[in-house]
Amino acid sequence: MIQQNYKKTGYIVIFALVALLISFFTIPVGATTAKDVAKLKSDLFTITQSSNMAVTIYYDTEEPTVYFQSPDGKDVFIENLTVQRDEKVVAYFIPNAMAGKWVMYYDKGTNSELDVNWAPYANPITIKSFVASAPDSSDKSNVSFEVSSSVAGAYNYKVYAAILDGQSNVTGKTELTSSTGEVNTLVELSLDVSKLQTYDKYYFYLDVWREEDGIESNDTAVTAEPFSVANLNSPKAIENAKIQVDLTGGILDVNWTEYKKNCDEYILAVYDTADNLNPIFSSSYKSDVTETSLNFGDDVKELRLELSYFQSGNTSKMLKKTIPIEPAAGIFTTPETELVSSKQVSIPYSTYIDFLLDVTVNDVVQQITISGNGSFAIELDDFDNFIRFSYSLEDDHIAYVLEKTISVDAIAPMLLLPENDKILYVKEKTFDLVGSTETDCTLTINGETVRLNKDGTFLKTLKLSDGANEFTINATDMAGNVSTQIVVITKVKSDAAIGSAGTPFNRKYFPMICGFGGSVFLVICIFILSKLFDKDKKVSTKFALASFIRNVFAVLLVLSVGFMGISIWKYFSLKSVVKSEKLFDETMKSVSSTYNKLKQFELMGKLIKVSIIIFVIILALFVLTMFLARKIKRNKQGLNKNKEKKDKSKADVKAVMPNVQTDEAGVIGETTTDVVKQVQNVKEPITKLTEETLMGNKEEYKCLNCGAKYDKQVKFCKACGNKM
Repeated sequence: MIQQNYKKTGYIVIFALVALLISFFTIPVGATTAKDVAKLKSDLFTITQSSNMAVTIYYDTEEPTVYFQSPDGKDVFIENLTVQRDEKVVAYFIPNAMAGKWVMYYDKGTNSELDVNWAPYANPITIKSFVASAPDSSDKSNVSFEVSSSVAGAYNYKVYAAILDGQSNVTGKTELTSSTGEVNTLVELSLDVSKLQTYDKYYFYLDVWREEDGIESNDTAVTAEPFSVANLNSPKAIENAKIQVDLTGGILDVNWTEYKKNCDEYILAVYDTADNLNPIFSSSYKSDVTETSLNFGDDVKELRLELSYFQSGNTSKMLKKTIPIEPAAGIFTTPETELVSSKQVSIPYSTYIDFLLDVTVNDVVQQITISGNGSFAIELDDFDNFIRFSYSLEDDHIAYVLEKTISVDAIAPMLLLPENDKILYVKEKTFDLVGSTETDCTLTINGETVRLNKDGTFLKTLKLSDGANEFTINATDMAGNVSTQIVVITKVKSDAAIGSAGTPFNRKYFPMICGFGGSVFLVICIFILSKLFDKDKKVSTKFALASFIRNVFAVLLVLSVGFMGISIWKYFSLKSVVKSEKLFDETMKSVSSTYNKLKQFELMGKLIKVSIIIFVIILALFVLTMFLARKIKRNKQGLNKNKEKKDKSKADVKAVMPNVQTDEAGVIGETTTDVVKQVQNVKEPITKLTEETLMGNKEEYKCLNCGAKYDKQVKFCKACGNKM
């Protein structure tokens, strides 16, 4: 029974805990306040006296959640503040912020960082309404306006008569009245405009402002409709002005220096007659400024100029001039060309009216009468020429100007054909012609345009027919200068036919002649140097072969030295031209020849390196074969001396043998026993001599070749290298 009560009590506790958790997680999300969300704290600002404060926060993804805490510890939430929002920026306005330290609590959310700025502000004032009536017969105009603000107080105002440009910017204004007013209160005025200068597009302009704690707030407004003033007391208008219309750059120059007035200021306005309400230019100038310039668009067909001045409180009557743009621009046009090859250029024209044209070329002026259709010529200098065309139509005070720069280039372009030998002979049906010219040129071969590479080089496969084929290559630059080369390519049927086609004998057979002459020279040198044909000396086959090879390398060594010397001489001869100012003179004489010299200079540099390598190799082989031949010769000399000594011993034996004579009857003279003894006596010294000569005795050994002595027997003589 007790256990059951415990179980019931446990169930009740568990049920209560579950209910508590459910109630906690079911709290509405909307009940979360800014204070609940903001987690981070930051000191914001400290002020010494109460002031209106504006806090501006810049963010990168989303508006952060913030609230502020005043110096007395009270929380200030944004729901109670004026807030202004813009793209990725929000501003909070804290009115009458308490003096002391202010703190901001915030949660930056997904923003990587926040940029917080603060500054005092004044309560803004705004022009709520601004209307004005047109001046009546007594030059009076009724003006009313109202200025609003969240904080009561006075403000200052001024009312002007203003002139606006085409973008509604104020370019000139005259003050009509000024005073103070109370915010949120309508102000009504009657303004006198009789002292304004005569003008048909004035606007009323209102400027209001007030200052709080050293901070100023202001606002401005302009009436929607303009008004005009015709002042009967206005001074006379400016007599005239000189106007120059630069049709090339779209510039209007206005100069009234010749007609200037003793005044306070000048007022100038320029309109596109397609829009008479809004000037494209409007400005006022001090009395010492009597000229100005302005730009107009390409689509302007006609301009209207209005010029007046302000004197002793009155505005003068207006000088008005109409300036046609489109018709005048079509009467005369500059030549399209900017680059010519001649110092004289012809300018064509076609016009429906007669006028005088002033042509200025590099400060030299000439006047030409233009009438109907025709052309005139002008003289140019080398390189750039600045040309100015100027003319007037019905109004002599309006001059139209066209400017042009024409360059003179009378130098023909470079055209290089490295393979152009005037006459070429080939067996193939096609020939690949390569060359180069300047990159801005147009290249043609027999009238057909050939595409150039970016560096000006080209390759064209030419089709050939039997016999002579003539090709004319023209390179034309932008100025019209032409470089021409003619290439004649003769297609022949065989190599033998090349000689009969007109090639000079010496050029046709030059390689063969050089090869034959070199071979003969080589054989003669070998014949002279070798001693194979010397009958007084007998040499072995090995020595003859080694001597022959040595002599060949000796001849090649001489030829390599000559080849290297010629290469070095040719290299430095070409260097004296290529690496000096002579190259320019050579280029002016013949571009192809200069190109070939450059290629030869490069080739000679490579040949010098090759010739040095060949010389070193041949020299090494020559030295090697020379030592080999000498060694073979010494070995052969040693063997010959040994053979001579053996032959001498045999001769001694033969000298003794004739003393023994026999005949058919028997032994005549000495007996057999005596002969045997005599032979034995002769044999003993021969044997002794041979042993002493060839083998030496027990105490001394000699070299049979050079006679060097040794105390013991050796295999080779150290003195001469002979084999013992």
